[in-house]
Amino acid sequence: MKTAVMIVITAMGISGAANASDMGSIQQPAQSSIVQPIERKATTAEQAIAEKLGENATLSDLPELQSYKGVNLNNQPLQAGSTVYNEVTRSVGKVTGNITVLLSHGSIYDLAEAFKLNVTYFDERAKLGQLSAAGQHDILATLDKVRQSPQVASARLDIAESRNRPQ
Repeated sequence: MKTAVMIVITAMGISGAANASDMGSIQQPAQSSIVQPIERKATTAEQAIAEKLGENATLSDLPELQSYKGVNLNNQPLQAGSTVYNEVTRSVGKVTGNITVLLSHGSIYDLAEAFKLNVTYFDERAKLGQLSAAGQHDILATLDKVRQSPQVASARLDIAESRNRPQ
């Protein structure tokens, strides 16, 4: 005697039944509330960003920022307020102009003075701080200089994304 096994895969998960007699008792999981027809699904980063912004966009590689690409930079340097696209989360964000810094030693105030930046936050105990580089013409060049400082263990550019918030 053969028994049939049915597995239902949906956007919300997997459910299954052990044999044909159990098939009537399978509960269908709720479908995702965001269903797009297959012909409207964005297949490339350019199509996804165009759908989010409502306009065509050109993307620029930003190897310093791993998974981010610049949006409509037109060979201009990245600055505070520039729009970026995260290839992993497929979300759009804005460069805040802040650089979060973890120091290995020293004071963030010395670092800020050396690079002509403003301190927006510093926790002396954790050696964690935030520098404002909003007035800088090329924020990636500033980030690179801060990263090369011997007293800096890690430095990251802050990007405000709209993920995890209702659209």
